[in-house]
Amino acid sequence: MSADRADTRRALLEAVERVRATVAAGADEAERLRTLPPTTVAALRDSGLLGLKLPAVLGGAEADPVTQIEVIEALTAVDASAGWCLMVGATTGSLPGVFLGDDAVRVIFDGGTMPLAAGCYMPTGHAVAAPGGVRVTGRWAFASGIRHAAWVSGTAWVVRDGAKTDERRVFVLRTGEVEIHDTWHVAGLRGTGSCDFSVNDLFVPEAFTWDIERAPPKRGGPLYRLGLPGFVTNEHAAFALGVARRALDAVSALAATKSRGLKPSPLAGRATFQRFLGEAELRLRAARALAV
Repeated sequence: MSADRADTRRALLEAVERVRATVAAGADEAERLRTLPPTTVAALRDSGLLGLKLPAVLGGAEADPVTQIEVIEALTAVDASAGWCLMVGATTGSLPGVFLGDDAVRVIFDGGTMPLAAGCYMPTGHAVAAPGGVRVTGRWAFASGIRHAAWVSGTAWVVRDGAKTDERRVFVLRTGEVEIHDTWHVAGLRGTGSCDFSVNDLFVPEAFTWDIERAPPKRGGPLYRLGLPGFVTNEHAAFALGVARRALDAVSALAATKSRGLKPSPLAGRATFQRFLGEAELRLRAARALAV
């Protein structure tokens, strides 16, 4: 990606357009599989979109927060599950590249490629300090994209000398080391595959962990000093904007095929419908203006 913001923004939005047809074609299959189909995953990976939040020194876009909003919004408007998995995959794939040391990064970013990643940053487990690392036990919910991820991150409270501390550490594991629980039976965002995962007394080397509160970024610029939740707040706004855009477009298209009234006429031509649609459009534009 170019160091120039305009060039980076243009390249990322062009990448969304390149994957549009593939993502749209895979949306129904994602609903059926309850996870993104391989064709969609490959399109996101090969397009470079998953590098949206990755430091430039590792080959990522290191896109500014407003560009992130525009890119996630655009893909979400094509398919909400794909947009959500882009959001999660870009974050969980980039943070190890920001905070882990060179040895761990060489393993995770094997061959200099962006890993497919998933994870959860709620500390719903504990990590007992051990020589050279921690022994982790716990269960984490809503690991979107874990069915296609090669690496998964979780967060746990550190236990030292038998006592829980106020230290929260993120750990990164190969997905094959965790147990995935088939919990994602839902009505909405079914294609995200947001299953639970767990581990039991699993040793994680210290090199594959970092302190989520205190660790300074090892790579990248000001973007990575936002901290949490600042690093992810904008992307959740982007997802909401994309879903709203898709909803309004769908309603508008449907209205042209539906008729109402004693003398049935297309819903799209009725003043009441136009009023509510216009009000919804204004609300969406106002929300977007506040976000970007």
